[in-house]
This record gives sequence, structure tokens and C-alpha cells, in this order.
Amino acid sequence: MAESSFEQWQRSPADLALLSRWVSDMQQQSQQQSAIERLAPIAGEALEDKAAAGVYTALVTLELDLGHLQQANEWVDRLDAVEQEIFRTPYFRGLILQQVDRLEEAKGYFLEAIKRDSNRGDSWKALVECCAKTRDFQRALSVIREAKRLSWTPEWRRVWYYKQGCIHQQMADYALALVCFTEVVLDCASHGIPDRTPRKAALSLVPPAAPRAALCDAISLLEEQGLRPFPTAGTLLGWWREDKFLAHDKDIDIMLPPGSDWKKAITALVDAPAFDLVPNEMGYSNFQSLVHRETRLVVDLSQHEVGDGGKVQCVWRIPGLPHEQCRRTLQSGYRLVRDQWLGCEFWRPEDPDRFLTDVYGDWRTPMIYFDTVISGHHLVGFPDSVRCYAYNRLANTLCEGNRDKGLAYVSQILQKDPLDPIANHLRNLQTKREDDSGET
Repeated sequence: MAESSFEQWQRSPADLALLSRWVSDMQQQSQQQSAIERLAPIAGEALEDKAAAGVYTALVTLELDLGHLQQANEWVDRLDAVEQEIFRTPYFRGLILQQVDRLEEAKGYFLEAIKRDSNRGDSWKALVECCAKTRDFQRALSVIREAKRLSWTPEWRRVWYYKQGCIHQQMADYALALVCFTEVVLDCASHGIPDRTPRKAALSLVPPAAPRAALCDAISLLEEQGLRPFPTAGTLLGWWREDKFLAHDKDIDIMLPPGSDWKKAITALVDAPAFDLVPNEMGYSNFQSLVHRETRLVVDLSQHEVGDGGKVQCVWRIPGLPHEQCRRTLQSGYRLVRDQWLGCEFWRPEDPDRFLTDVYGDWRTPMIYFDTVISGHHLVGFPDSVRCYAYNRLANTLCEGNRDKGLAYVSQILQKDPLDPIANHLRNLQTKREDDSGET
């Protein structure tokens, strides 16, 4: 399909929709570098300004996907020379600055993009996200209010409610966040889930060596500091059940045992050229995501601490939020041993069966949509902070057009709270749909 779209566009370079479709296909297949290699020679040819702008835009998008900021900036310079007053040049400059944490400058470029074309949702959305990263929440909400006054497609209206929910969630205003996420969920249920090909999981789009490289780099940096990190959650599950990374997983999970020096761990990873810090939007004191520069895969780091009665716990503490309202897990204590996997040596729990049973229950039966954040068997209660996560992910999944995954989230919510009214409503709608269509 991707090759066919590319050939069609080459025969008709004025049809930029074909080019955009091909770029999206290549992104879905994690073939950005291959796409760049095909497009770059064409960019050197004599093209009309409109076609040239389309090619440069595609190249900027692909280079940004790969984290190649210098190359992206060079293509933006060429785009600037041909597109005149179109919104894309300031928009892309904002994205580049955003990736290097020059957030105030990025906001200025996003505002310029909006001035040039206020009907481009991507510019509004980028400005909201930039405000959120600087914890300028009131401005983010103000931008959303301004955006809502314009005329949007139903899908973009859902985006504004979803982003508004995310902002309230970051502010720990869970009641308002749940209202916004529920608005999105009910709108999808009433007017239809978008007909899109579900986005593939990150680990399914990269060579097998990529997650191994990201895991080994992170583990090595931490062990150099005298720490004992070990694969956990989906990464440990993949190791112990399938002897490989789970293709349906989206990231790599690492845990530090009780007594570890959290600040030393974060400093080691942040100072290393191999990783970029992902803004900790919720302000957690013992959870951090990082991006591995070489593979662009996300590595999540958490820490256990001593719990009650010989157990260990992991509490994602949010400043100002009482302990019992935070996400908290509690599981059996464990001892770490050294073991070999994929040609590397790692720490792991001495009894992986017990560890994984605490987290997943029946871990031997694959459940591709199981979400440990909201459904782990070791989760203590179902506080609003966790319910918000569940509704955030449910709303986002439905907006992306993944009905099966959305229904899996509905089931997981009901396992934690069988009386949840929205989840019950969605389950009843699905049951009625199956009855009406004769599905089994």
C-alpha cells in the first residue's frame, strides 16, 4: 500500500493528499528513515512551490519523528522560502524548540502559526501541550476555551474536551477531568468511533534489537551508580513467559528495589547522552519516563519502598495529594538474583512466578490489552487518580478508533468498580449492538 501511494504521488506531484497518506503509512510501519531516503533526492529537484512545500513538510515530519532536530530545522528553512504566509513554518519551529525544552519560545511560534491560520487544530493543540509542560495550566485552559469558539469537526471537538480533561488531571482536579473524559467517551458512543486503523504498539514497529538496546543502556547506567535495577511489569513478563519483548507493549519497564537512591538514578539517566527526559506532567516523585535517543523507545522507571507486613509498595506520589488518593500497589517482598537474558546480565526477582502473579494474576495467559496502571492485581483500591487514568486511556483509545481496546478498558474498569455507571452504559450498548447484529 505504501509503495503504491508513493508511486501514485510521483506521477501526480500536485496531489499532496497522496503524499500525506504515504507518509502516514510509513510512520505506521516505523519506516521513517526509508521514507526520508526516498524523498530527499526529490527535494533537490526543480518543483513548483506548492509541491516543494509538501515535500519539505513531509521531510520535517519524518525527521521530527526520529528526533533528528538539526535535519528537521534545515528542511524548515527550505519550507520557509517557499510557503510565505502559511502556518507550517512557525508551527514546525515551535515543535523543534519544544523538543529541546525552549518552551516559552515555542509558545511564541505556535501563537504565530495560529495567527496565520486559526483553523489549524494542530497549532492550537501544540500550544495547549506546551502550556501544560510548563505547568501553565490556567493559560492552557484559556487557550482551549478560545479554540472551542471556532468551528471544528466532531473529531476535533473531542480533542478539546480530551485535552481539557488532561489539564484538569494534571491539576489533580479529578472530578472535572472525569467530566471531560466522560464527554468524549459518550460522544464516541453516541456518534460513532472513528474508522481508523488502530495504531500499532511501539515495540511491534522496531527490530528486536531495539528494545534490548534501550533496556541494556538504561540498566548499565544505573548499575554504574551501584544500583540494582531490574526489568518489571510487561518487560519481565515478556522475559519470563516468552523469552522476548512483548510485541503489543508500548514501552520498557524498570524497577528499583526498596532503599535505592532515586535522585542518583535520575541524575545518571538525565546526564547520559543516550536518554532524553520526558516531562513529568503529574509531578510524581518516584516515577519517570525517558526516551532512548537511538531507538526512540520510552523507558519507564519506578521505585519500590518498604510496605506493610513484609510487603513492598510503589506509590506514585503527587505533591499535595493525600497518600490514600495516589496510585499505590502492594505486593510480596522479593529477593533479587543475577540472570542472563538476550546476551546481557540483569537482576531479576528470585521467584518471578510469585512476582508476576502479584501483578497480573494468571500471567501465563496472554491479555494484550491488560493495563497494569489501572488494572494490576497489586493495585490498592481504585481512587479517583487511577479512575482518571482509566477514563483518559478509554477516551483516547476510542478517539483513535480502537474499539476492541476500548472495550477491554471498559471491562477493566468494571473489574475495579462493578457499579461504574459509564462503563456499565458502554457495556450495555455493546451487548445491545451484538444482539441486534446477531454477533456472538
